[in-house]
Order: sequence, then structure tokens, then C-alpha cells
Amino acid sequence: MRKKSFLAAEFFGSFAVLFITLLMSKIYAAADGNVLGVLFGSANSSAWELAKLSSLAYISVGAAQLILFRPPVAGFTFAKAVGVLILTALLSSAYYFGGMIAVCPAAVLLCSAAGYLVSALLTVFTKVDNALLLPSALALLFTVIALFCFTAAPPHLPLFLDRVSGLYGVIPCFG
Repeated sequence: MRKKSFLAAEFFGSFAVLFITLLMSKIYAAADGNVLGVLFGSANSSAWELAKLSSLAYISVGAAQLILFRPPVAGFTFAKAVGVLILTALLSSAYYFGGMIAVCPAAVLLCSAAGYLVSALLTVFTKVDNALLLPSALALLFTVIALFCFTAAPPHLPLFLDRVSGLYGVIPCFG
């Protein structure tokens, strides 16, 4: 693995996440509320839904990086698991405490940059034991499952509340 090109890819990954997040924010409306739109788009304006878009984009870009750069899999998977958890926590906190009700490009870019910074530092400068591969892969898998499950059936907590409609989960269309 070439460290300089990998670090450059990590830097540009933040912009890729921003671009993909902006595209994904339009999927729900374009898909007319079908299952694909619910899973890969923003079903409401809750902090969780807005952070979900960026987290899924981060994992997708990470999969592309794994294919392109072929880093040591255990260390890379561990770094991406930590990075996506940081991104999800920071972005959902920013939306919740900031009161935002739409995708904010600056917040997405800054929070994904934080996730990528930690991921890059872990990937390049730490040696991860192969024993962490399975827990890291499971953490990524369970993150994706949680992102999908909490869209369809979110707990009634403020993080999952759509501030526009006052509802949770997939907002029904009346008309």
C-alpha cells in the first residue's frame, strides 16, 4: 500500500462522502417512498436519518478504498469501524444539538473529515492484530443493520424525532 496515495484518498474521501450524501438525500423523494428510498434515503428530518446518509456513504467509499488500495484488511477494517462510529456520533450530535433539519454540507464535510482523520491515522500508523478483523467486520455490519432498522422502527427518543412533523420513522404520505 502506498501511504501518500492512501492518505490523499482519505482526504478526498470526505468530499466523496459529501457528494454521495447530497445525492442520497434526494433518493427518498425520487423513489416515491418505496423500500429502496427508505433504506438509502432520508425518510424524515431526524438527526439519525441525516447522519445515516453520511455513514452509509462513508462505508461505501471505504469499500472502494479497500478494493483500490488493498491495505492490510484487519487494520483497515478496524480503522473504518472506528471512523464510521466517530462520523455517526459527531454528525448525529451536530444535527441534534444544532437543530438542523436538512443536510448541512459543512457539517457533513467536517464530521466525515474527523472520521477519515482517525481512520487514516489508525490505518497508516498502527499495527492491528488479525484477531480484530472479525469484531471490526461485525461492528461495520451491525452499524449498517442499525442504520436500516432504526429507519423503519426507531425508538421514541429525541435523536430519532422528525422536528418538522413531530413523528418517528417513515413519515406516511397523505394525499
